Amino acid sequence: MTDLGQLTCPTCGASLEASSNMGTIKCSYCGNEFSVRQAAWSMYLETFARCPLCGRNDKVEKVSGIVSRATQDISGATIATSLLAKQLNPPAPPTSPPEPESPLYKAVFRPYDRAIGWGIVVLLVSIPFVFDWLIALIKTGNPSLLIGFFIWGSIFAGAILLIRRGNRKEKELRKGFEILKAQWQASMGRWKKSIGRWNRLYYCSRDDVVFIPGEKQAVPPGRMSEIL
Repeated sequence: MTDLGQLTCPTCGASLEASSNMGTIKCSYCGNEFSVRQAAWSMYLETFARCPLCGRNDKVEKVSGIVSRATQDISGATIATSLLAKQLNPPAPPTSPPEPESPLYKAVFRPYDRAIGWGIVVLLVSIPFVFDWLIALIKTGNPSLLIGFFIWGSIFAGAILLIRRGNRKEKELRKGFEILKAQWQASMGRWKKSIGRWNRLYYCSRDDVVFIPGEKQAVPPGRMSEIL
């Protein structure tokens, strides 16, 4: 096995203090234990998290450890303090669609709720006038009454159309939100899988690549999504 300039925990990236004749070494930070091999004047970790390009793990660190060390909470937001940490940041979760009780959801429906409300008001107001003009027209047979009946009949019909249009739009919106929610749930499944793989990622500073132990693919940090 290749000599290690410094023993590093392959799980969390912390430095490991090794001494001679050690069969195992335990990380004081994360608690994981690893086998140690000794040859001549060198000490080696078990073949774990070796870079697929150089075949060594002396310059290998856990990606999550790199990001954790190089990020700060500023005004409630987690900010990466180095270019490498920015490139290695975990994938962000997909934005969830608004819930029915949320202000945004209600704001989308508000114009159509108002249209339906006004349509109902106009409908209730116009009904008596439509019947009054209709009864008067039937009783008198005066053709001039057709104008009033036509006006109030048009208002009545317009109110019905307004209510129907509002209901149709709300139905379309609800269907659209259901589709968005289904797409979000599918995206969450993919995101959880990506996060699982991200938590297994390692970075080799010698070759400037990220990789998952046991897999042959290794890519630069800027192309990390190809592995996830």
